Amino acid sequence: MGERLAVNATRLLLSLVVLAGVSFQGAAASMTASVATAGSIQAGVMPPPLLVPRAGDIEVGKSAPDPRRGVAFEIPVAVGALAGELDPLALRVVGFFLGMMLAVAAHEVGHLVCAVAASIAVRLISIGVGPLLLRLRIGETWFELRLVAAAGFVSIYPLSIVRKFRQALFLLGGVLANALVLAVVAALGLVGAFPAWLAEWGDLIGPIVFMQAYMIMVNLIPFMVQVQGARLPSDGLQLLQLWSAPRGATALGLVYAELAKLYRAGSVAVPNSPVWSRIMFNLSHARRWTDPEARRAIHESLIRELARGPLPTEAEGLVLDGLITDGLVFSEPLLRSRLDAWSLRAIEIAPDVKTLRGSAAIRRAGTSSRRWSPRRTSSRSTTS
Repeated sequence: MGERLAVNATRLLLSLVVLAGVSFQGAAASMTASVATAGSIQAGVMPPPLLVPRAGDIEVGKSAPDPRRGVAFEIPVAVGALAGELDPLALRVVGFFLGMMLAVAAHEVGHLVCAVAASIAVRLISIGVGPLLLRLRIGETWFELRLVAAAGFVSIYPLSIVRKFRQALFLLGGVLANALVLAVVAALGLVGAFPAWLAEWGDLIGPIVFMQAYMIMVNLIPFMVQVQGARLPSDGLQLLQLWSAPRGATALGLVYAELAKLYRAGSVAVPNSPVWSRIMFNLSHARRWTDPEARRAIHESLIRELARGPLPTEAEGLVLDGLITDGLVFSEPLLRSRLDAWSLRAIEIAPDVKTLRGSAAIRRAGTSSRRWSPRRTSSRSTTS
């Protein structure tokens, strides 16, 4: 009896560890991951207007993150795992939830690897549905983890060029990862490499395998799905759209290629890099002019781009021009303290750009006017 209790306690502990690990594995994977069940935002199209995730932006959540909410889901499932020894049906239910979380996590990692390989910049990854547990920004990618890892989505930065092979690789990354998990499980089963305690839980392994296959099937079917208030296309639908899309530069890419010519002599090819994707998104965002919170997030992102390392001359000139203009228009303290240094650098790299010269002149005039204080002016008037 004591031995059986020890086995049950061990299994309960393992269940809790697995559940906690899988739940927060989604967060670790999603720092650089991509699409979950619902698929990604269509590549090459401006994604929904979201900077810092907040309520109203694809309904990303109105409450603050609270990891303690996970207890409401993980403990009942873990207890179900213990009860599963006496009730195979309960064990299969547990396997379904575990399989769902593992399938979503594997799908995300697959999109991550393919996004990195295809040089596609990811803006937002959301894993799960329900109450928000965790929200972080890593680099220029926001990610969030919700209570039940049953679905998710990714929002990418806009692309300047349609490259079908790279975008197809990115879209197929999730199902390729799920297929890899199936192959690994099958190989372990063939060679008898499963641990003895796990081999006894045959009713647990079956649903996990099934959920990988289900994830592959659902994501390859072309359809639209509602996720957190937004209608998103599946990977299969995006692959069909990509198949019929024309190759070459997107409209946004052509616009920024023309703007880039202002800051660099000679011909400039359509910019195509993750850095340009982020710059295009920030400078062309409508909320930059209407929403102080979004505008500050845009400015912080552009400042990080400047600090991250040397940018191409045309990219640096465009970013400096935008920051200097906003600093003069909105008088934000975040920008005002840097305007002098930015103006000197902008004139150095692009002395013939009229907007930069005009901004520098306005800045010099504003600095000179502040040197005359009201006290000094009144003193001169009295003396005369």
